[in-house]
Amino acid sequence: MTTWAPVPGVNDLLVRLRDGVSAILGERLFGIALYGSLATGGFTAETSDIDFVVALNAPLSPEEDAALEAFHRRLQVEGGKWAAKLEGAYVPLADLRRRSAETGPYLVINEGQIYRAGLGSDWVIQRHTLVTNPVSVVGPSLAEHIDPVSTEEIRAAVRGIFTEWWDPMVREGDLLERHDYRQYAVLTMCRVLQLFHTGVTASKPAAAEWALTALDPRWHPLIRWAQAWTPGAPAAEVDEVKAMIREGSRVVG
Repeated sequence: MTTWAPVPGVNDLLVRLRDGVSAILGERLFGIALYGSLATGGFTAETSDIDFVVALNAPLSPEEDAALEAFHRRLQVEGGKWAAKLEGAYVPLADLRRRSAETGPYLVINEGQIYRAGLGSDWVIQRHTLVTNPVSVVGPSLAEHIDPVSTEEIRAAVRGIFTEWWDPMVREGDLLERHDYRQYAVLTMCRVLQLFHTGVTASKPAAAEWALTALDPRWHPLIRWAQAWTPGAPAAEVDEVKAMIREGSRVVG
């Protein structure tokens, strides 16, 4: 069996996703690809999501949309613990070529939630990963069907993500009550800071290693905590995590 992840259960789930989506969509399915840590090599069984995109030859019909929602609801019940980590969208191939805020809405799966939405600023980064680290579950690579994404486009997208997501989180911070989200925030700030200092878009593990050699030593204990943290272990202080997010916001401008 083809393996896409270092965890057998994740591969089993991706086979179920492939077979179920193929049965519903038939010729309307162009392909299924992975992005995020499964594509860049930073996947960890404790905290990573299973990020996917289903590329369509044409928009979903109402019947297909309903059938896919029912399929994902069954998968959440029958697919084991990994099914709760699925995060992805069903997008016509033409709309994947370049991000536009005017396209959509699309069927979206996000850690147990099923809804319809457009592609957010983060999809500039996801498209970049689909081009530079193509991983196909079924169908051809999407790389040649997506316009190249420049470093400045990625930086602009990150600025949008700070405005939409990280800056409000520092003020409100409900998600930062979760210890796993504190880890995610710290490692994401390492990626952001490496991008803005060097122009390199790296995986979270690689960015954390870079940060330990390039950033002010005041951040080193927090970064080492994020590298080592596993569920059930003590958490970093939330104020320290917020301080690192503010540092990211300052650098991003």
